[in-house]
Amino acid sequence: MIRILIVEDSIVVSMLLKAMLSAESDFEVVGHARNGEEGGAPGA
Repeated sequence: MIRILIVEDSIVVSMLLKAMLSAESDFEVVGHARNGEEGGAPGA
């Protein structure tokens, strides 16, 4: 299983990505962040 953190500032795009990825058995969406800082990106 591939665990995914969606980092996207548009809630509409984020919801669409989550719906598409959740439909696949190989992916698990584990969270959402609006930017790199929230997502824990180094140097953000």
